[in-house]
Amino acid sequence: MDESLGPIVHFNGEGVERQKRAFQAVCVDGELRASVVPHTLRHTAITCLMQAGIPIEEVWGFATVSMEALQRTYWHHSPKFQEGVSATRMGNRAQTAPQTGKDGLGA
Repeated sequence: MDESLGPIVHFNGEGVERQKRAFQAVCVDGELRASVVPHTLRHTAITCLMQAGIPIEEVWGFATVSMEALQRTYWHHSPKFQEGVSATRMGNRAQTAPQTGKDGLGA
């Protein structure tokens, strides 16, 4: 960790130096399973931000994760993911799909 940045985690305006103990206390208070680790909460936070439609650049600034990792791992959670792809842009393909019978073959 780059010490020049100071503590990343804060509580009541003060830096938290022993994050492990603090995290364990939060898990106990929040009645979280023992399998929950800090990465679980980070992953959940990033996923929720993407689902809320927060611009990927803002999530990138908040999460300190590479843009490549955001695009690869989280972008599909955004409501803007593939918004340009729609039936109207694809012409009539969606409306002219071949009809199939009960056997899965053409009508």
